[in-house]
Amino acid sequence: MDAYLEAFLNDLESHPEYSDNTRQAYAIDLRRFVEFLSAKLGRKPEIEDLSGQTVSNYLESEKKTGYKPSTLYRRRSALKKFFDFLVSKGITKYEFSFEKPFLKPRERRMVTEGKKVEYLSSAEIKRLFNVFSTDDTPRSRRDHAILTVLLETGISIGDLVALNVNDFNPRTSKLRVIKSSKQQVWLNIPQSAPLIKDYLELGRPDLTQSPAEVALFVSQMGGRISRQGVWQMLGSRGKKAKIKQHLSARIIRHTATRRMLADGQPIEQIQKKLGHRNQISTRALLRRFKRYKK
Repeated sequence: MDAYLEAFLNDLESHPEYSDNTRQAYAIDLRRFVEFLSAKLGRKPEIEDLSGQTVSNYLESEKKTGYKPSTLYRRRSALKKFFDFLVSKGITKYEFSFEKPFLKPRERRMVTEGKKVEYLSSAEIKRLFNVFSTDDTPRSRRDHAILTVLLETGISIGDLVALNVNDFNPRTSKLRVIKSSKQQVWLNIPQSAPLIKDYLELGRPDLTQSPAEVALFVSQMGGRISRQGVWQMLGSRGKKAKIKQHLSARIIRHTATRRMLADGQPIEQIQKKLGHRNQISTRALLRRFKRYKK
Protein backbone atom coordinates (compact mmCIF):
# COMPACT_ATOMS: atom_id res chain seq x y z
CA MET A 1 0.00 0.00 0.00
CA ASP A 2 2.81 2.45 0.90
CA ALA A 3 4.39 2.09 -2.54
CA TYR A 4 1.11 2.86 -4.31
CA LEU A 5 0.55 5.83 -2.03
CA GLU A 6 3.97 7.28 -2.82
CA ALA A 7 3.41 6.70 -6.53
CA PHE A 8 0.15 8.62 -6.34
CA LEU A 9 1.71 11.55 -4.46
CA ASN A 10 4.57 11.67 -6.96
CA ASP A 11 2.05 11.67 -9.80
CA LEU A 12 0.32 14.71 -8.29
CA GLU A 13 3.51 16.73 -8.71
CA SER A 14 3.11 16.48 -12.49
CA HIS A 15 -0.25 18.24 -12.27
CA PRO A 16 0.23 22.02 -11.87
CA GLU A 17 -3.39 22.52 -10.82
CA TYR A 18 -2.50 21.04 -7.41
CA SER A 19 -0.60 23.45 -5.17
CA ASP A 20 2.12 22.35 -2.73
CA ASN A 21 -0.31 22.87 0.16
CA THR A 22 -2.94 20.67 -1.49
CA ARG A 23 -0.46 17.87 -2.15
CA GLN A 24 0.78 18.02 1.45
CA ALA A 25 -2.80 17.95 2.76
CA TYR A 26 -3.65 14.95 0.58
CA ALA A 27 -0.55 13.13 1.85
CA ILE A 28 -1.64 13.67 5.46
CA ASP A 29 -5.21 12.57 4.67
CA LEU A 30 -4.18 9.34 2.95
CA ARG A 31 -1.60 8.37 5.55
CA ARG A 32 -4.22 8.82 8.27
CA PHE A 33 -6.47 6.47 6.32
CA VAL A 34 -3.71 3.86 6.06
CA GLU A 35 -3.03 4.18 9.79
CA PHE A 36 -6.75 3.75 10.52
CA LEU A 37 -6.93 0.66 8.33
CA SER A 38 -3.75 -0.81 9.84
CA ALA A 39 -5.19 -0.44 13.35
CA LYS A 40 -8.43 -2.14 12.31
CA LEU A 41 -6.71 -5.02 10.53
CA GLY A 42 -3.80 -5.46 12.92
CA ARG A 43 -1.40 -5.50 9.95
CA LYS A 44 -0.32 -3.45 6.96
CA PRO A 45 -3.26 -3.10 4.56
CA GLU A 46 -3.22 -4.39 1.01
CA ILE A 47 -5.10 -3.16 -2.05
CA GLU A 48 -7.59 -5.98 -1.59
CA ASP A 49 -8.57 -4.49 1.80
CA LEU A 50 -9.93 -1.34 0.23
CA SER A 51 -13.69 -1.01 -0.12
CA GLY A 52 -16.45 1.52 0.07
CA GLN A 53 -17.33 0.23 3.53
CA THR A 54 -13.81 0.75 4.91
CA VAL A 55 -13.80 4.28 3.54
CA SER A 56 -17.19 5.04 5.09
CA ASN A 57 -16.02 3.65 8.42
CA TYR A 58 -12.90 5.82 8.26
CA LEU A 59 -14.79 9.02 7.45
CA GLU A 60 -17.36 8.31 10.16
CA SER A 61 -14.53 7.79 12.66
CA GLU A 62 -12.91 11.09 11.63
CA LYS A 63 -16.26 12.86 11.96
CA LYS A 64 -16.70 11.55 15.51
CA THR A 65 -13.20 12.80 16.32
CA GLY A 66 -14.50 16.31 15.71
CA TYR A 67 -12.95 17.37 12.42
CA LYS A 68 -14.62 20.20 10.48
CA PRO A 69 -16.82 19.39 7.46
CA SER A 70 -14.27 21.05 5.16
CA THR A 71 -11.52 18.73 6.43
CA LEU A 72 -13.75 15.66 6.05
CA TYR A 73 -14.75 16.72 2.54
CA ARG A 74 -11.08 17.13 1.56
CA ARG A 75 -10.23 13.70 2.97
CA ARG A 76 -13.02 12.15 0.95
CA SER A 77 -11.70 13.94 -2.14
CA ALA A 78 -8.15 12.68 -1.48
CA LEU A 79 -9.39 9.10 -1.22
CA LYS A 80 -11.47 9.41 -4.38
CA LYS A 81 -8.49 10.72 -6.36
CA PHE A 82 -6.27 7.98 -4.96
CA PHE A 83 -8.77 5.31 -6.00
CA ASP A 84 -9.11 6.86 -9.47
CA PHE A 85 -5.31 6.74 -9.76
CA LEU A 86 -5.27 3.02 -8.88
CA VAL A 87 -7.87 2.30 -11.56
CA SER A 88 -6.09 4.42 -14.19
CA LYS A 89 -2.83 2.52 -13.60
CA GLY A 90 -4.53 -0.85 -13.82
CA ILE A 91 -3.66 -1.67 -10.21
CA THR A 92 -7.30 -2.50 -9.56
CA LYS A 93 -10.40 -2.65 -11.74
CA TYR A 94 -12.74 -1.93 -8.85
CA GLU A 95 -14.08 1.62 -8.84
CA PHE A 96 -14.76 2.51 -5.25
CA SER A 97 -18.11 3.97 -4.28
CA PHE A 98 -18.90 5.51 -0.93
CA GLU A 99 -21.50 3.61 1.03
CA LYS A 100 -23.42 6.61 2.40
CA PRO A 101 -23.23 10.40 2.72
CA PHE A 102 -21.08 11.33 5.68
CA LEU A 103 -22.13 15.00 5.79
CA LYS A 104 -25.57 16.45 6.39
CA PRO A 105 -26.99 18.63 3.58
CA ARG A 106 -26.27 21.80 5.59
CA GLU A 107 -22.67 20.72 6.15
CA ARG A 108 -22.21 19.93 2.45
CA ARG A 109 -23.51 23.37 1.48
CA MET A 110 -21.13 24.98 3.94
CA VAL A 111 -18.20 23.25 2.24
CA THR A 112 -19.23 23.60 -1.39
CA GLU A 113 -20.61 27.13 -1.19
CA GLY A 114 -18.17 28.47 1.37
CA LYS A 115 -18.64 30.79 4.31
CA LYS A 116 -19.44 34.46 4.04
CA VAL A 117 -16.48 36.37 2.66
CA GLU A 118 -15.06 38.99 5.01
CA TYR A 119 -13.69 42.18 3.51
CA LEU A 120 -13.27 45.86 4.36
CA SER A 121 -15.89 48.44 3.49
CA SER A 122 -14.96 51.69 1.73
CA ALA A 123 -15.23 53.53 5.04
CA GLU A 124 -12.92 51.05 6.77
CA ILE A 125 -10.36 51.33 3.97
CA LYS A 126 -10.46 55.12 4.32
CA ARG A 127 -9.91 54.90 8.09
CA LEU A 128 -7.06 52.48 7.53
CA PHE A 129 -5.21 54.85 5.21
CA ASN A 130 -5.96 57.83 7.46
CA VAL A 131 -3.71 56.16 10.04
CA PHE A 132 -0.74 57.14 7.87
CA SER A 133 -1.79 60.77 7.28
CA THR A 134 0.01 62.09 10.37
CA ASP A 135 2.86 59.58 10.48
CA ASP A 136 5.86 59.97 8.17
CA THR A 137 8.34 57.69 9.94
CA PRO A 138 10.36 55.20 7.84
CA ARG A 139 8.31 52.33 9.27
CA SER A 140 5.04 54.11 8.44
CA ARG A 141 6.17 54.75 4.85
CA ARG A 142 6.96 51.05 4.51
CA ASP A 143 3.64 49.92 6.00
CA HIS A 144 1.69 52.35 3.82
CA ALA A 145 3.39 50.98 0.71
CA ILE A 146 2.82 47.37 1.78
CA LEU A 147 -0.88 47.89 2.43
CA THR A 148 -1.38 49.68 -0.86
CA VAL A 149 0.40 46.92 -2.80
CA LEU A 150 -1.70 44.22 -1.10
CA LEU A 151 -4.97 46.07 -1.72
CA GLU A 152 -4.12 46.93 -5.31
CA THR A 153 -2.80 43.54 -6.42
CA GLY A 154 -4.21 40.90 -4.07
CA ILE A 155 -0.88 39.06 -4.03
CA SER A 156 -0.18 36.72 -1.13
CA ILE A 157 1.96 37.66 1.86
CA GLY A 158 4.48 35.05 0.69
CA ASP A 159 4.81 36.75 -2.69
CA LEU A 160 5.07 40.16 -1.02
CA VAL A 161 7.91 39.32 1.39
CA ALA A 162 9.83 37.63 -1.47
CA LEU A 163 9.97 40.85 -3.50
CA ASN A 164 13.38 42.37 -4.18
CA VAL A 165 14.24 45.97 -5.03
CA ASN A 166 14.86 45.08 -8.68
CA ASP A 167 11.34 43.62 -8.93
CA PHE A 168 9.99 47.18 -8.92
CA ASN A 169 10.27 49.23 -12.10
CA PRO A 170 9.68 52.89 -11.15
CA ARG A 171 9.73 54.03 -14.77
CA THR A 172 6.84 51.81 -15.88
CA SER A 173 5.13 51.54 -12.46
CA LYS A 174 5.21 47.75 -12.65
CA LEU A 175 5.97 45.07 -10.09
CA ARG A 176 7.42 41.66 -10.92
CA VAL A 177 6.03 38.80 -8.86
CA ILE A 178 7.69 35.39 -9.09
CA LYS A 179 5.18 32.65 -8.29
CA SER A 180 5.94 29.28 -6.69
CA SER A 181 5.85 27.76 -10.18
CA LYS A 182 8.78 30.09 -11.06
CA GLN A 183 6.49 31.97 -13.43
CA GLN A 184 7.20 35.71 -13.61
CA VAL A 185 4.22 38.04 -13.64
CA TRP A 186 4.50 41.80 -14.18
CA LEU A 187 1.66 43.74 -12.54
CA ASN A 188 0.66 47.33 -13.20
CA ILE A 189 0.59 49.24 -9.89
CA PRO A 190 -0.29 52.89 -10.61
CA GLN A 191 -1.60 53.39 -7.05
CA SER A 192 1.29 51.71 -5.26
CA ALA A 193 4.20 52.98 -7.36
CA PRO A 194 4.36 56.51 -5.84
CA LEU A 195 4.29 55.09 -2.31
CA ILE A 196 7.01 52.55 -3.09
CA LYS A 197 9.16 55.34 -4.55
CA ASP A 198 8.59 57.43 -1.42
CA TYR A 199 9.49 54.46 0.78
CA LEU A 200 12.65 53.69 -1.22
CA GLU A 201 13.81 57.30 -0.99
CA LEU A 202 12.77 58.27 2.54
CA GLY A 203 12.02 55.06 4.42
CA ARG A 204 14.15 52.11 3.42
CA PRO A 205 17.55 53.90 3.78
CA ASP A 206 16.81 54.45 7.48
CA LEU A 207 15.68 50.86 8.02
CA THR A 208 18.75 49.25 6.46
CA GLN A 209 22.15 50.63 5.58
CA SER A 210 23.42 47.36 4.15
CA PRO A 211 24.16 47.58 0.40
CA ALA A 212 24.01 43.78 0.29
CA GLU A 213 20.33 43.68 1.30
CA VAL A 214 18.23 43.11 -1.82
CA ALA A 215 14.79 42.79 -0.21
CA LEU A 216 12.27 45.43 -1.22
CA PHE A 217 10.52 45.52 2.14
CA VAL A 218 12.76 45.32 5.19
CA SER A 219 12.10 45.05 8.91
CA GLN A 220 13.26 47.37 11.68
CA MET A 221 16.21 44.99 12.11
CA GLY A 222 17.40 45.79 8.58
CA GLY A 223 16.73 42.41 6.94
CA ARG A 224 13.91 41.09 4.78
CA ILE A 225 10.56 41.47 6.51
CA SER A 226 8.97 38.15 7.46
CA ARG A 227 5.42 36.92 6.98
CA GLN A 228 4.90 37.16 10.72
CA GLY A 229 6.14 40.75 10.61
CA VAL A 230 3.53 41.63 7.97
CA TRP A 231 0.77 39.82 9.90
CA GLN A 232 1.66 41.73 13.06
CA MET A 233 1.74 45.01 11.15
CA LEU A 234 -1.73 44.38 9.71
CA GLY A 235 -3.15 43.61 13.15
CA SER A 236 -1.57 46.72 14.67
CA ARG A 237 -2.71 49.05 11.89
CA GLY A 238 -6.19 47.56 12.01
CA LYS A 239 -6.50 48.32 15.71
CA LYS A 240 -5.37 51.92 15.19
CA ALA A 241 -7.98 52.30 12.44
CA LYS A 242 -10.62 50.83 14.80
CA ILE A 243 -11.44 47.96 12.43
CA LYS A 244 -13.87 45.71 14.33
CA GLN A 245 -12.54 42.35 13.11
CA HIS A 246 -8.89 41.38 13.37
CA LEU A 247 -7.23 42.71 10.22
CA SER A 248 -5.80 39.54 8.71
CA ALA A 249 -4.01 38.86 5.44
CA ARG A 250 -7.09 36.96 4.24
CA ILE A 251 -9.38 39.97 4.79
CA ILE A 252 -6.95 42.22 2.90
CA ARG A 253 -6.77 39.70 0.04
CA HIS A 254 -10.57 39.41 -0.10
CA THR A 255 -10.88 43.19 -0.09
CA ALA A 256 -8.45 43.43 -3.00
CA THR A 257 -10.39 40.79 -4.93
CA ARG A 258 -13.69 42.56 -4.35
CA ARG A 259 -12.21 45.86 -5.57
CA MET A 260 -10.89 44.20 -8.72
CA LEU A 261 -14.31 42.65 -9.30
CA ALA A 262 -16.01 46.02 -8.81
CA ASP A 263 -13.57 47.62 -11.27
CA GLY A 264 -14.68 45.14 -13.90
CA GLN A 265 -11.30 43.46 -14.29
CA PRO A 266 -11.48 40.25 -16.37
CA ILE A 267 -11.28 36.97 -14.51
CA GLU A 268 -7.99 36.08 -16.25
CA GLN A 269 -6.39 39.20 -14.79
CA ILE A 270 -7.78 38.55 -11.31
CA GLN A 271 -6.56 34.95 -11.50
CA LYS A 272 -3.05 36.12 -12.46
CA LYS A 273 -2.87 38.57 -9.57
CA LEU A 274 -4.20 36.13 -6.98
CA GLY A 275 -1.81 33.44 -8.21
CA HIS A 276 -4.50 30.79 -8.73
CA ARG A 277 -3.24 28.01 -10.98
CA ASN A 278 -6.61 27.56 -12.63
CA GLN A 279 -9.83 29.54 -12.92
CA ILE A 280 -11.83 27.09 -10.81
CA SER A 281 -10.55 28.63 -7.57
CA THR A 282 -11.00 32.17 -8.89
CA ARG A 283 -14.54 31.57 -10.07
CA ALA A 284 -15.48 29.89 -6.78
CA LEU A 285 -14.27 32.93 -4.82
CA LEU A 286 -16.08 35.37 -7.10
CA ARG A 287 -19.32 33.41 -6.73
CA ARG A 288 -19.03 33.78 -2.95
CA PHE A 289 -18.74 37.56 -3.34
CA LYS A 290 -21.87 37.64 -5.47
CA ARG A 291 -23.75 35.37 -3.06
CA TYR A 292 -22.88 37.34 0.07
CA LYS A 293 -23.25 41.08 -0.29
CA LYS A 294 -22.50 43.50 2.54
